[in-house]
Amino acid sequence: RLDAEEKAKILKEQEESDASLAAEKRALAILEESERIEAGNEASRLDAEEKQRGRETEKNQRYILKQKLAFETEAVAKRRIEDSDRIAEILKEQEESDASLAAEKRALAILEKNKDGSLLIARLKAEIEESNQRSVMVSSFALDSEAIVEDTSTEEVGQSDGERRLVDYASVQSLPFRQLRKECEIRSLEVIGNTASLRRRLLEHAGHYVVKDKNNEGPSDSEKFASEDINFVDESDHDFDFKALVTEVKEKSMRGHWKAAIRKLKKLSSRFATFERPVPEETYVSVLEVCLANRLQGARAAEPARKILEQMAEVGYAIPAAMGNQCILNCLGNGPGATHDGCGGIDTALAMLAAIEGSPSGLKIINEDTFGAIVTALGRDGDFEEARTLLRSMVVDHSVTPPLSVFSDVAHAAARAENMGE
Repeated sequence: RLDAEEKAKILKEQEESDASLAAEKRALAILEESERIEAGNEASRLDAEEKQRGRETEKNQRYILKQKLAFETEAVAKRRIEDSDRIAEILKEQEESDASLAAEKRALAILEKNKDGSLLIARLKAEIEESNQRSVMVSSFALDSEAIVEDTSTEEVGQSDGERRLVDYASVQSLPFRQLRKECEIRSLEVIGNTASLRRRLLEHAGHYVVKDKNNEGPSDSEKFASEDINFVDESDHDFDFKALVTEVKEKSMRGHWKAAIRKLKKLSSRFATFERPVPEETYVSVLEVCLANRLQGARAAEPARKILEQMAEVGYAIPAAMGNQCILNCLGNGPGATHDGCGGIDTALAMLAAIEGSPSGLKIINEDTFGAIVTALGRDGDFEEARTLLRSMVVDHSVTPPLSVFSDVAHAAARAENMGE
């Protein structure tokens, strides 16, 4: 009986041990299954994140390509608009030329029908031919002079025996502002004025500037045809071309096309403006405003801005204070002669200052920062005499107190100059 109880006890313990072992195996299997499921979930999560990053990267690349394509399309469209505007201007000028030629031909045809007008026909033909030759000569002369002015350098022109002989128009046009004043001073001419007045004085002194005598221009068209039985009646609006060109200048300025606006303004002032009907003040201001954008377009618009200031001063328009100061400050850079990549510089700034001085606004609109910038640029360029003269004018004539840095720059320039240590 005891052996049977012992055996039953052993069997029971064996069963309990087998049950616990089976339970442990099941728990281990469940744990392994949960770890496998968790690893699968982690792999799926990592794959999903990788796919999401790939989609975001692709989306960013697509956005960048879209922006690049938009910029390129905008640049191409802008270039096409500029090209179309330029072509339209050329076609318009060609149409104007063709219209004037057609009018001349019609006048000749009308006159040829008159049997008694043979002498008048010959005279009119000669005048038309002379006018064409004069227009060709004037246009070529203007192109040459403009090219010379644009390529003017700011280097000093050497003197020989204290005075250099100016032999032609090009040699005068090639001189910068400070050299023009020196040449006038050498020849005992007046040194006050803008660039155009200084060049005119030198040309008059050299005998290359001839003032046209309006009293000897000959008879007018009405006097020429007074004895004939032909009456010419012009009922058109004589100000139509002038008004249309003023509108075009304003449109180009509003669109930011500063080069086209300058060309239109030049055409307006040279062909249509007169003493009785000058270019409107707001037209000058609008073109000057678009030239001032982006620091005088990187100083590339410094020379056109200088010409506009001089033209406004000649007509008698007041120059806005903010524009006058910005023009001078923006044309001064850190290059040789205070230029920006060869554009602008000290001579252009001094010419602008002279133009403002000759305007109704006067130098009272120039602030101490502008004066100081010019004096500092002169000192760094080594022109101590000019810097000292302008500094004295600031203090004595205009009651402007420059900062100490300006005095320091002039003192350094004096220290570098010969015999100027004291």
